[in-house]
Amino acid sequence: RIARRALTNRRVGIAAGAHASLGHHFFALGDLEESLAAFAEALLLTPEDSVLRRDYEIVYRLLYPDPTPEQQGDQPSAKNEEGSGESQQLPDPAPEPSSGQGGVPSGGGEGGEEGLSPQELEQQLAAIDTQVDEIRARAGGVLSAREALAILELLEERTRLAAQNPMRGVRSGPGDY
Repeated sequence: RIARRALTNRRVGIAAGAHASLGHHFFALGDLEESLAAFAEALLLTPEDSVLRRDYEIVYRLLYPDPTPEQQGDQPSAKNEEGSGESQQLPDPAPEPSSGQGGVPSGGGEGGEEGLSPQELEQQLAAIDTQVDEIRARAGGVLSAREALAILELLEERTRLAAQNPMRGVRSGPGDY
């Protein structure tokens, strides 16, 4: 009962930690699909958590190996990377999200975004939604680790922007996806 309360706790850090703990538990049991789902839930709550991203990516790579020879060479070590930090090199998806309509500022622009009008916020949120849809369409049915990470980064930016407009109500979170 306490674990269920932790998963739905209003304090984001507690809920994210509970989901991450479930992810580790399912991983230890060998249930990679449930592990991936739990890490995804934790990342939706705390998308900036680099350790969660690493754990998510490791499980994702185990579930959906990349067929390219370059990635296949990395896979055997992915199982042993859990504490090594080598997987920190994986996040290269930054160019992919910004290749869209420029709706996702990369650093430096945060201060100026505070004064955006509701229409400008809506335009940026719509641009992010379009970028996410484009990534999903290009991927077909199965996202690569890079594509999944790119979407998570876009959703992180979307959540940050949506928080500036309290009038958005239910649509303000990444749960739209």
